[in-house]
Amino acid sequence: MNAPETASGAARQIWRAASCVLAVSVLFATAALIAPRWAGAGIVGLHMALGVAGFVVTRLLLEPPPGGRGGVAVLGRALLWGAPAVATVCMAVLVAGLALLPPADLRNQAATALWTAIGASGSAFLGQDSGAARGGELLLYVFISGVAAQLTLGWTVVVVTLRRPGQGRLIRFVAVGGVLAGLAVMLALEWRGASNALFYLAASRAPVFLLGAFLATFRWRAVVSPSNRAFRALARLGDIALPFWLWLWPLLLLPRMILARPLQPVEIAGVLMVAVLLAVATHQGIERPLRRRLEGRQVRALAVCGALLGVVALTSAGLTVAQGLPGRASAAVRAEEGAMWVRAPLQGRCNVDAGDIPAAGACTVPTGAKAGVILWGNSHGSHLSPALLDWAGARGHAVRQATRSGCLPLTRPSAGLVTPDCAIFNRRAVREWGRMQPDLILVGAGWSVVLERAGGDGDANLDRLDRDLRAMLTRLRTSVGPRTGIVLLGNTPDYGFAPGACHARRAFLRLDTARCARTRPANAALMAAVDARLARIAAETPGVFLYLPSTALCRDGLCRTRGADGPWYSDRSHMTEAGGRAQTSALSAVLDHALASRRGP
Repeated sequence: MNAPETASGAARQIWRAASCVLAVSVLFATAALIAPRWAGAGIVGLHMALGVAGFVVTRLLLEPPPGGRGGVAVLGRALLWGAPAVATVCMAVLVAGLALLPPADLRNQAATALWTAIGASGSAFLGQDSGAARGGELLLYVFISGVAAQLTLGWTVVVVTLRRPGQGRLIRFVAVGGVLAGLAVMLALEWRGASNALFYLAASRAPVFLLGAFLATFRWRAVVSPSNRAFRALARLGDIALPFWLWLWPLLLLPRMILARPLQPVEIAGVLMVAVLLAVATHQGIERPLRRRLEGRQVRALAVCGALLGVVALTSAGLTVAQGLPGRASAAVRAEEGAMWVRAPLQGRCNVDAGDIPAAGACTVPTGAKAGVILWGNSHGSHLSPALLDWAGARGHAVRQATRSGCLPLTRPSAGLVTPDCAIFNRRAVREWGRMQPDLILVGAGWSVVLERAGGDGDANLDRLDRDLRAMLTRLRTSVGPRTGIVLLGNTPDYGFAPGACHARRAFLRLDTARCARTRPANAALMAAVDARLARIAAETPGVFLYLPSTALCRDGLCRTRGADGPWYSDRSHMTEAGGRAQTSALSAVLDHALASRRGP
């Protein structure tokens, strides 16, 4: 992060201090990418970086260099800081993708690069499962540059407007108001359980940016001597912090995508070294020459940076429209990629992201029939709808599905497990099931997925899940009466990679695909712990039965991820229609037993 050429010595010290903070923020974020258990440090790092951006942009707006007045000058300088590195990394990913990624994979990377070029890549991830994004999006963490660009543009308009005569003093108060408004948005998103929006949208990141802007309205003096070696070294690291951050994630993820395993410590060390070298090369060979030539020429800087991003956008759009150039891959690879997205038959209309339970008319099979069997839970519960529909169709039962993504079927809010909005959805569902009085209710979810994301003490979270699930079952039994059978659905095995994509990538590169077809689940330990709790609850609660997907999919600690009908997984944890149907026999045995027990001798 370089100071304007006309900045005084004292001002340059402030800029160097900001550069030091940026370097520290990237160190924190890097720790989170290398070791997910440090995810909290990563959030702190991203917030620090946005705070620095707010501080620097506001200082430029309030104390512009000679000849640099106006928002155009600030926007030009902001683009010079970010656009060259963003464009370089995006183009490198696309070129590497042409050689290493099958068509659908390359198309997805190109679509993300297109959103990145227009500064809105976070929007592209709103509908994605966070685990799927971390497992397959090489440009995932470039989204923060788009967030910074959006906030910079909006704040520049505000400050330029308020810098008119007599209104300058309002800037500080507007920044505080923006912080409060951003916090309100965050609370609203938390209430709704919109974790993706909370992570990716500029509105939820605005408070830290505006906090930096607020601090910039005061006079500051750097207390560290310019000759302090540690200070100067850290400031130099700040110069390459952005390109290092942009290079790091693709370099960490691409080998994992191909190898289908975590990187070893020595491999991670090698990636860090390569990321540093590429960051230095990007800074010295691209960023510095452009900044030197365009210093003080803000309109030209806007044009040049716009052209760089335009090249990325056009290239990305071409690859997206061309579907990743499918002619590069064999028919078998293309078929594999297509089969990954054949989801369960009711998934599209009966698994909601928010709002009330889906209408019975659209989510009952056969249409118009009175449903005697209910499938309730979250998107992982809906995996079993193909097997359930096969079983029900053969026995003359009607099925209704009502599932909600990311929402455990529990009826009271619990921090990290169930949001208030999700709990409301489930209480309405329990009332609806009480009105219907069905023969069977299947209750399923990605129990381990939610527990992994909850953070904190894992054993305590498991105890909370046990307690809240028992409370929900008591409430449900009161609502539906003693004759309805309740079947708990255990965990679906999930993996540190997307098995279907793994098979397609390795087949595309003519590598062995066996490691993608049968492997140990990433959630094996937690799956066993949760399934044991579910088994205990079922054994201790009359009228409650248990189906464990692992009985159909796993043997001797290894689980199958595909069959003769193609891939069983669309990403790391969500199953395809074929994956659900593969469990028909095992699920049917449990459901037949549950119905027989309900009817009695």
